[in-house]
Amino acid sequence: PLPVTAPPMPTLPNPNAMVDAEILDFSLPSLNGGTLTLSGFRGRPIFLNFWATWCEPCQRELPAFQQFALEQAAVPDGAVIIAVNLGETRGAVETYLRSVGVSGIPIALDEQGTVADQYGVFNLPVTFIIDRQGIIRQPHFGEMKLDDLAAYLAQIG
Repeated sequence: PLPVTAPPMPTLPNPNAMVDAEILDFSLPSLNGGTLTLSGFRGRPIFLNFWATWCEPCQRELPAFQQFALEQAAVPDGAVIIAVNLGETRGAVETYLRSVGVSGIPIALDEQGTVADQYGVFNLPVTFIIDRQGIIRQPHFGEMKLDDLAAYLAQIG
């Protein structure tokens, strides 16, 4: 009899595999029109967040992101939050953000999930903490609170 071998199991996405790696640059449509390119923020600490309007922890963290973004806007080369919406249309995202009164956060639209796939995102929300040199320091799984943002920023400067 011939030996029976099973096909290899597909590799599950793993955001942890990105730790200590340089960012995977991307350009996506921006919610406010134009294009958002990740490398354009190099030199600043970046919180790269993947989210969706239907995700409850994502909904809960948006006000903290808005407050943090406002605080950091007053700091020269302050941290920036880039919120990458996964799989939804511009209209759906605009309607949702307007309904909850959130603004002031750069929003990129990853309708096809291409960038989320590159980063190994399989669950929402996940936020990648990226230092000023463009190195991914760690992923944060789940809801991010204002205290979390401040603690991560203190770690990466």
